[in-house]
Amino acid sequence: MAVRACWVALLVVAVLLPFLNFQIDILFTYFLLALIALSGWVLRRVGRVGHSQSELGFIFLDVVLITYSLIGPNPLRVGSLPTAFFFQFGTFSYIFIILVLGGLSYSWHTILALGHCFSGCWLIGSGLIWW
Repeated sequence: MAVRACWVALLVVAVLLPFLNFQIDILFTYFLLALIALSGWVLRRVGRVGHSQSELGFIFLDVVLITYSLIGPNPLRVGSLPTAFFFQFGTFSYIFIILVLGGLSYSWHTILALGHCFSGCWLIGSGLIWW
C-alpha cells in the first residue's frame, strides 16, 4: 500500500513539475523520480513488511535519492546559484510526506529507522553544502 501511495505521489509531482519549473533542468528530477519509482517496484517484489533486510535497504535507497533530489546539486541546471539558495523553498516539508506515506504499511520499527535515516541524510547533506 505504501509503494502504491508513493507512486501516486510521484505521479502528482511529475505532472506538476512542468507547471512549477518549465526548464530543461527538470529532466534530472524526472530521472530521480524514475529511480525512486523503480526502487519502489523492486521493494514491492522482494520486501516483506517487517521481515526483510532488503526491504530496509531499498527504503534507505529511497531516502538517499529523495534527500539528494531535494538538496543536492542538479547537473543540468544552467547558472551558478549556490546550492544553499534552494533551502529557502522549504523542501524539508516534503520529507514529512514520505514519512506519512511510509507509516501506512510499515511496522513501527521501520518507521523509526526511516525517521533516523531521513534526519541523518539531511544533516549529512546540509553539512556537505555548508562545507
